[in-house]
Amino acid sequence: MKTLITLLFLSTNTAFAADDECAYFKFCGSAAPTKSTSSSSSRSASLNPSNIARVKGLGVETLLQDNNDPAFTFVTGTGNVGGALISSSGENSFFGNRSLELDDEYYVRYTEKKRYTNNKLSAALGAKLYDKRKMTFDLGISLKRNKFIKKINPGVGFTAGYKNFTFGAHIYKDDVRLNLSNTFDYYSGQSNVLKYNSFTYDEYYTVKTATIGLKIENLTFDIGYLSTRYKFYNIDTNILIYTLGYNFKKLYLTAAYRSESSANRYFENDTLIEKNNKTFYHYGAQLIVFKHLMLGVGYNTFMMNEVSATVTVFIN
Repeated sequence: MKTLITLLFLSTNTAFAADDECAYFKFCGSAAPTKSTSSSSSRSASLNPSNIARVKGLGVETLLQDNNDPAFTFVTGTGNVGGALISSSGENSFFGNRSLELDDEYYVRYTEKKRYTNNKLSAALGAKLYDKRKMTFDLGISLKRNKFIKKINPGVGFTAGYKNFTFGAHIYKDDVRLNLSNTFDYYSGQSNVLKYNSFTYDEYYTVKTATIGLKIENLTFDIGYLSTRYKFYNIDTNILIYTLGYNFKKLYLTAAYRSESSANRYFENDTLIEKNNKTFYHYGAQLIVFKHLMLGVGYNTFMMNEVSATVTVFIN
């Protein structure tokens, strides 16, 4: 019922598509790595703000998943400059950065199939700077704000292309606040308030990303890398994401593999275990129903063996 209501809402508040149906639906075989890899305008803009530089028109994307409220992304642009407002940055999801999370909260969230909530609002701005002789260069800036810490964290990214190859990078500041009240260490049972001698834990950090992609006719192959160093954990967080995409007319299929090295716990056999090296798989499909509407479905988008859907609608 929630899905139906959302579809009706979006259909009466349409968004965009240019003359070429794929002009905004960048994920139907785009050569840009962070665009085709993430297969979502919200995740694409979060991973690298330069990805939205060439958007033309006004768009709304909604993310639907059982047991969770819908998440929305608003995108607009002139074809040379684009902007996005994102209600969910995609942290602790398949294509996103791995952020800090208390073990007991992760256990409850996983068993209840709840998305990670970071209480942040993200914005991205991108501009097309060069597009000649089979070479392209786009630049972008990102802004993130945690409603509790209330600090605006900036970032800068670029995407460069030559023929069928693309390369992108994005570096940005970020922060996180853990609420330690009424939480306990998953293994010892000790109160986290006593363990950290505080009711909250704040950390400020830097995230570095790099992506490279290749497109050969209807096939795209992308590699994404994310790196973060936290004081909270005893090892650095490093993530590699390999994505293969295939475009058949108005249908775009993706399969992805994520190799993650982090101190975050791993859920296995109804319990949390220590496992620094973790692997995850993701499968997705997107269909352009007609010029102004694209539907998508993904498996394991939030690394909880769940199914989620996206609805994207546009106007000129």
